[in-house]
Amino acid sequence: MNTAGVVQWSYARGGEIARALRYSPNLQAPWASVSSPNGSEVWEAGSSHNITWLDFDNFGVTSFKLDYSTDSGSSWLPIQDWIDGEPRTFAWTIPNTPSSSCKVKVYCRDIAGNIGTDSSNSNFTINSSDTEAPSVIVGSPNGGEDWQVGSAHSISWSDYDNIGIASFKLEYSTDSGSNWITIQDWLSGDPHTFLWTVPNTQSTQCKIKISCRDASSNIGEDVSNSNFTISFIDTEAPSVTLSIPNGGEVWDVGSSHNITWSDNDNVGITSYKLEYSTNSGSDWTTIQEWVSSDPHTYSWVVPNAPSALCRVRVSCLDAASNIGMDQSNGDFTIIQVIPPGTISGHVYEQDGITPLSSVIVGTYDNLNALVAVDTSTAAGDYQVSLPPATYHEHFAKGGYTSSDISGILVASDSISLVSISLNQIVGGCTYVIGDANGSATFTGLDVTYSVRYFKGGSHPLYSCECPVGGGNTWYVSGDVNGSCTFSGLDVTYMVRYFKGGAAPICCSGCPPTMTILGDLSQPILEQLK
Repeated sequence: MNTAGVVQWSYARGGEIARALRYSPNLQAPWASVSSPNGSEVWEAGSSHNITWLDFDNFGVTSFKLDYSTDSGSSWLPIQDWIDGEPRTFAWTIPNTPSSSCKVKVYCRDIAGNIGTDSSNSNFTINSSDTEAPSVIVGSPNGGEDWQVGSAHSISWSDYDNIGIASFKLEYSTDSGSNWITIQDWLSGDPHTFLWTVPNTQSTQCKIKISCRDASSNIGEDVSNSNFTISFIDTEAPSVTLSIPNGGEVWDVGSSHNITWSDNDNVGITSYKLEYSTNSGSDWTTIQEWVSSDPHTYSWVVPNAPSALCRVRVSCLDAASNIGMDQSNGDFTIIQVIPPGTISGHVYEQDGITPLSSVIVGTYDNLNALVAVDTSTAAGDYQVSLPPATYHEHFAKGGYTSSDISGILVASDSISLVSISLNQIVGGCTYVIGDANGSATFTGLDVTYSVRYFKGGSHPLYSCECPVGGGNTWYVSGDVNGSCTFSGLDVTYMVRYFKGGAAPICCSGCPPTMTILGDLSQPILEQLK
């Protein structure tokens, strides 16, 4: 029975009246409220923390007591037995009783012996001073599995810890554990299984790592014993676009050209193949068999397969063995380049032995077009390279009679040998029609016209054909018959019309070959120096 209280009394003495409060018993218990720990705190065994609380009593709190629980308040262990005072705080060295279901209870007692209590609103955690890491064993995938991208599989494991697993973390690797990618970051709990949707990271070198953490933050982990596979069921073929050759190109046999293309695939190109066709794609010949890489360019030495109906085809393979391909949009041409032939010649003095240098050699095709020019060396040699055909050559040097060789056949990749001797012109001699070898005499007439035959250089003003219809063009300095025009080359011969006057001087030393044109009313041929 609570007997604490106050009495009220009165009495009279000498006319004075004294009063006192009458007795009133104290039945109201103190009010108490825990402030800390009040739930969710994590305190390490051996560390020091303040337990704090609030209290109130109408006559005052005289003493307090503290307990704690590791089973959410089902049972209590002493922290501090009854002790006088009302400090409202208490420094507590945390005991090594690890639990995540801890609470603190505060007792407050007043002078009348009434007791008020309060406990933590929710659990807090005491972590042990434990240094032992959890043991973890991966169950699945543990090696050899083939899990497809987008499918769902359970990652499973077993674990043990002396004070219990508090949280876990999951990671995977695609390079046998050299690098790790997070599946699930640290998460409270110890479920021993996790449903995983397999990501699009195809590899045959995959592993899983499971990490478990206990209440003392010790971490244990395990990884798959061997690799498993993440694969992709891909039915999408690569897209391929050939850029070069794409139609219209003309490539020589034996020349080198880049085949170029672009491509794209949802999981990536793993290899490529190149082919060509000489019949617009009806048949194909391999350029490059399947090779691992995706270079987008290939240096091709054009084969000896001339055709105007050529195409190239590029094929690309992805990791799922889907094949995409593209070929030239139009035909291109491979042409055979015929190796040229060579005319190798020697020019001699008229004795046929002594080399003659500085002779200009002009080579002409069957249309009489000049196609090559060379000059003989000190050894009398010259050389020109030409496509296979038949040619003729003209040889000229000042002070020598010019000459020609016709019907020179040049074959591919071969040498045609020619030689020629030129006659030297004796200075001061004049050769006249009818006296080719210098054995006759000549009496002439006055010069009326001068007619010149040209080889090379600017054309003179007029020309005419002599004889008319004979196919030989003569270049003249005047209008012989009043109907000729004039264009010319370098002067080689001069022809004169004579009417009286002194006869030219005959030269018997080195007469050139000439054509007799007729009597003295016809042109006279004079070799110019």
